[in-house]
Amino acid sequence: MEEHNWDFVAVYGQNFDRPSKALVHSDETSSQPGWLARLVFGLDARLRRHFGVIEYSSDPDCMCRIELRRLDHAITLSDGSELSPGEEFVQLHFWNERVPHYGGAGATFQWARQFNRMLAHSLRELSAFLSRHDLDAVRGVRADAALGTIDQMDQVVRFCGHFGFKPVKTTAPATVGAHFHRFGENILIGLLILAHNRRAFRLDCLRRGRADVFLTRAKLDERFGHAGAPTR
Repeated sequence: MEEHNWDFVAVYGQNFDRPSKALVHSDETSSQPGWLARLVFGLDARLRRHFGVIEYSSDPDCMCRIELRRLDHAITLSDGSELSPGEEFVQLHFWNERVPHYGGAGATFQWARQFNRMLAHSLRELSAFLSRHDLDAVRGVRADAALGTIDQMDQVVRFCGHFGFKPVKTTAPATVGAHFHRFGENILIGLLILAHNRRAFRLDCLRRGRADVFLTRAKLDERFGHAGAPTR
């Protein structure tokens, strides 16, 4: 499922080329999608409805969706912060159609800057959304970041840390079923990349790892809150 993870192309783990004049564009300005894209995005839309993933902003520069959840077990963050079972949080998901495409030169610094700018803007929109809808019980934002292979997870964690996310140290033990589920997700991620941005497809997407990271509500509002938004 596209929106079950931060599951687009890796930001780190790429060898960015020097800035070029290659066009950076989104799927919304691309040509009519082919049969594979229609099939994969149709499946993704059904999964979003099933899991209750919503679009919290109509701003075209917002490239994330969210899913409201409750913790089913206690977690501890790398800074020692603890959250208890039953506490509310939002799971962050990429809106793949909004994520910038690679241009003809691949993942350039220009592309990386646009990606970072849009992600920061998406977090600002999220802070405003939570405040506007009086979702005071939401303790923070969680992302299961599938942004690279297992060998690249340290880089992924550092990238997430740039936006204030902390690694989750205590989480549920992995089961055999969870491993199969992750492998199935990786296959779907590969199909989504082929359908959305073929230049970004690599076979190692089937080996994507996961970085479980969390941004507390206080940090979200402190770093990305709009003027006048309450802080915690």
